[in-house]
Amino acid sequence: MLSQLQLNNMKRIILFLSLSVVLMGASCFSDGTTGTSVNKQNEARYWVVYEETQCNPFPWERGQQSDTVDASAVMQLYQNRYGLSLLSLDVIDGENPDTSCEACGCKTGRKIQAGVATQEVVDFLLASGFSDQEKKSLLKTKKEENENSSSNSVVDDVLSQRAQKLGKEYKPESSSTSSDSSVSSKDKPVVDIPDAMADNSTSRHSGDDGMIEQTAKYLQQMFWVFSLEGGSYPEKIEEIDLTGVDLKGIQYNPIEQNGVFASYELRVEYSDVIEIMHPL
Repeated sequence: MLSQLQLNNMKRIILFLSLSVVLMGASCFSDGTTGTSVNKQNEARYWVVYEETQCNPFPWERGQQSDTVDASAVMQLYQNRYGLSLLSLDVIDGENPDTSCEACGCKTGRKIQAGVATQEVVDFLLASGFSDQEKKSLLKTKKEENENSSSNSVVDDVLSQRAQKLGKEYKPESSSTSSDSSVSSKDKPVVDIPDAMADNSTSRHSGDDGMIEQTAKYLQQMFWVFSLEGGSYPEKIEEIDLTGVDLKGIQYNPIEQNGVFASYELRVEYSDVIEIMHPL
């Protein structure tokens, strides 16, 4: 007959494996239903921006400035005239930074963004009139919009499946808010979660908060594995494998006793509450 310690270890292993699958499923979004890879040569890796002025010509114009930007025509112009490939050209409307300025060099607030694949094209565009290089596109890509719109539903699906395995009913909140809520940290109640083992098999949050909760419980499992191998908990959270782990809202505080890190507190901040979690 198995001892109580062996039973507890088996429970921890089962929870660890299930949480690993949950987090892997929630964090992986494919680029398409076929799973085929994307040709990186056709993806913009660099972006340059031209800030439109009151009457100065655009970088691709010679002389007179036009009032409109035909993106496809401009991309074709660069291809035909210079042999350069622009993968995207977007007009980004913005507020006029200074309505009282009417000189030719005054900015209108509108930006023209070009996306390209190589640094060589970037250098040419900067030399020919584009003003700034951006590390990331100023526009959200279609993929990012789709991921943002579907992320909550994916998390809810994962949490629902996990609840079913535990014999529970999962009820997503109709107006779930994320941990980026306007409620400041100092105004959120702090709740201590004393029974880590029992809590690790339950779910209290949904949406973005639900994903933070699952990540925190996954970290508990990782800390437990680390303690089995090393005899103590890590001094820094970076000592465990954090590949694919989003630490948003989570703070690890190790507790040292007699020269070893014998315990820890995991401070987990949600949209409306802060919870303190302990070792399994």
